[in-house]
Amino acid sequence: MAKYNIQTGIAGKSYIIQGFGNVGYWAAKFIVENGGTIVGVAEWDGSIYSENGFDPDELNEFKTHKGGIAKFPKAT
Repeated sequence: MAKYNIQTGIAGKSYIIQGFGNVGYWAAKFIVENGGTIVGVAEWDGSIYSENGFDPDELNEFKTHKGGIAKFPKAT
């Protein structure tokens, strides 16, 4: 990391999650709790993006009630 002048750690970095099942949800939750930002999520029904990031709990609740993430209103 030092060779490329990249800071170590999660904080301050943006992430994209592939799959938002049990593992993807918890990965997203831990990333956000440690200062990272989830800007994209890819799932079986589509992919979503938000420059400002997602709240994993809010997205998980939406997915649970709607059956997928594709029409999450706070994303494109």
